[in-house]
Amino acid sequence: MVAPFSSVLEQTVVSPVHLEPYLLSPSVLTRTAINQRVAALAADTDRWQSLLHYSTDERWYAQLESNPYYDAWLLSWTPGQTTELHDHGGSSGAFTVLTGSLREVVLAAGLPRHVDRPAGSTVTFGSKYIHDVGHAGHGPAASLHVYSPPLSTMNYYAIDRGEVLRTRTEATETPERGWPRHPALATLTAVS
Repeated sequence: MVAPFSSVLEQTVVSPVHLEPYLLSPSVLTRTAINQRVAALAADTDRWQSLLHYSTDERWYAQLESNPYYDAWLLSWTPGQTTELHDHGGSSGAFTVLTGSLREVVLAAGLPRHVDRPAGSTVTFGSKYIHDVGHAGHGPAASLHVYSPPLSTMNYYAIDRGEVLRTRTEATETPERGWPRHPALATLTAVS
């Protein structure tokens, strides 16, 4: 005799299953999960410290992790190195300053404002975040960046007569590159 469905269901034992936060959304980490990932990687100094390389000729970076949900990058900075005003092509992210200090130009309501980010600072941002980052001190600096979904395109911007204009979109599999400085970053080497 076959047991009725209801009695089979009553006999089924359901075990709790732990799912990583990124498995709850098929392709994107939550901002909280991104922040937790960047914090965990930053705390794992054995993972990144020996990899760091500094170049005065060009910005240096290395990919620490890559999967369908996020990618993680280690970047080094020497005085005067900056990025261009950009977003991350629909990816959300976070970065933490590991050593030294960085200056970030953030567009808020279309207006640029600069914020100094000393070692230990973490910034978590959404998919529409537009910023420029540069070295803000003497000696080397390093930062760790996590993007979700992984970087695939980046949009670059200029400010013309108070208007934010997208200048181009580029396909990319690497973190932001060095480009002309935003005026708020022009005095970086003078910052102590």
